[in-house]
Amino acid sequence: MRVGFDMLYAQGPSATVGIGNYSFNYLSHLTAHPEVEPFFFHDYHPHSAGEYARQLSQFVATNGLDIFHLTSPIEMLYPEVLAGARIPRVGLVATVYDVIPQIFADAYLATSVAKAHYARQLDGLRHAQRLFAISENTRQDFLHLGFDPNRVITIGTGTDPSFYPLDRATLDTRPLGLPADQSFCLAFNPLDFRKNAERLVAAFTGVSASLQNAPRLVFVSGVPDSLQRHLHTIAQQHGRPHALHFAGHVAKAELLVWFNRAQALLCPSLYEGLGLPVLEAMQCGCPVVTSNVSALPEIAGDAAIYVDPGDVNSIAAGIQRILVDPDLRQTLRRRGLARAEQCRWSEVVEKTLAEYRRVMAEVPIDHQVRETRPPTPIKQPSRRNARYVPFQWL
Repeated sequence: MRVGFDMLYAQGPSATVGIGNYSFNYLSHLTAHPEVEPFFFHDYHPHSAGEYARQLSQFVATNGLDIFHLTSPIEMLYPEVLAGARIPRVGLVATVYDVIPQIFADAYLATSVAKAHYARQLDGLRHAQRLFAISENTRQDFLHLGFDPNRVITIGTGTDPSFYPLDRATLDTRPLGLPADQSFCLAFNPLDFRKNAERLVAAFTGVSASLQNAPRLVFVSGVPDSLQRHLHTIAQQHGRPHALHFAGHVAKAELLVWFNRAQALLCPSLYEGLGLPVLEAMQCGCPVVTSNVSALPEIAGDAAIYVDPGDVNSIAAGIQRILVDPDLRQTLRRRGLARAEQCRWSEVVEKTLAEYRRVMAEVPIDHQVRETRPPTPIKQPSRRNARYVPFQWL
């Protein structure tokens, strides 16, 4: 089957975060399957919906596509193009990650323009023959928005081979920005309010202040100075002014070491479409404390301590358990490794191909080009040299 992939995710900020990590691994496995002949739609620079429709039509028709797969549809520049007869008839599918902007509209859709733009993105998805949800929780969220349950399929995730357990000898040769004997817990991206950093810092410092050789809390990802000062103030109010360490953005090779050295990953997130850091931690044998909401129990199963993300006392109780009980940490390490082994890209690929075949049987392919102009040259994508196309809430 001839499958076109929209590579917009690889040309902007999504390339280096969850969507990019998921999509890169997903497409690496999917396009390696002998049944798939892949084509990549990228480096386009439309200035209008009409220009985008022309470029996409040329891409579909020139390559004789059976399927066009949107890998990050919420980043589409002109979702209205998916409606009606703007492009040749082709099996249209999309990977969907969450509807978090809709759930937390006050935070993500603060203006009427942003609300209208996000509504157009969702409306565009209603024209797809299949939506591939990365978790059952995400599937249920789309069903609550009125999407056809026969068209929304849970495909799940596989693991990232960048993450695995390191032996002690290897760890001893990988220095981090902390003393070698400093214990710590790991957390991510406090700039996103969903990561619940204020409650996490209050809970962590309140619990750890009474412990001997108290661990520090390490935040991975860039954190503005103003937010660092704010979180330091919270830590000081709970008796541990030097409890926090900000590691900044780190490459996967360094993140591998952080996971392997951490006493635990602390992820009391308010909401996740999947929760890749939880899976990555489990792959490394890092114990996990996470939230009892959204997709997090789905991904972690019996390999985590669960807390109520809205309750500081609940978060503190979970952290207390993981810090004071080495036997519990060892149990969670074993369970996490076993749980991660259940996430296989081979199964994701087989589910995807099965739906591709069903869509091809349902959709009469029509490769008539709406305008006769020379096609845009098609090149192989490069994650290293991909041109950045900025995405904005219009």
